[in-house]
Amino acid sequence: MTDLVIGGLSRWLPLDLEADADEYAARLAQEYPRTRHAELVASGVAGMAARFRQAQQEAEAEGDSVLVAAWLFLRADDDLSPLAHATLQGLALPPGEETVEAVIERLLREEDEVYQEPEVRDLTTESGPATFLRYRPVDHSGAERVVHERSCVLWMRPDRGLVAILDAYTDDLMAGREVPEALAQLAEGVSGL
Repeated sequence: MTDLVIGGLSRWLPLDLEADADEYAARLAQEYPRTRHAELVASGVAGMAARFRQAQQEAEAEGDSVLVAAWLFLRADDDLSPLAHATLQGLALPPGEETVEAVIERLLREEDEVYQEPEVRDLTTESGPATFLRYRPVDHSGAERVVHERSCVLWMRPDRGLVAILDAYTDDLMAGREVPEALAQLAEGVSGL
């Protein structure tokens, strides 16, 4: 994935996973001054980038996956308020799971409950054919049953023993209703996988 190019970034903010959290927060607050409570939101975004970086280091140490990039889908081009986050990862394919159907089955099996039938469709991208998956996991961690939404684009690379997954997650179904199509547009511009 050394020649990876990602286009279609309108409203997708690439997160700087290498930056110092305090410096990154200050830079974001300056870049998005129209955001309500810009300093507080920028601090939260920088904290999220730091958590992604820590998770990346842990996953790479275990050899399970490689985090290539992370983004936030913003409410507007000039508003740092995130509607969803997305990651691009390379995941190792376990033996016997070299098909997109097996990967989808594994993703759905990892959830306690899935609300509604998942949406699965083919997607054409600059990196070749991909599969778009949209499903709604149910979160039972609190006192209430809360439905979230996950959209994924899967590029199967069984010859390399991996699947590349562009994955977006939102916990606000109303505010995040445009996330699935925005993720599909982001995926269409990915080349070099």
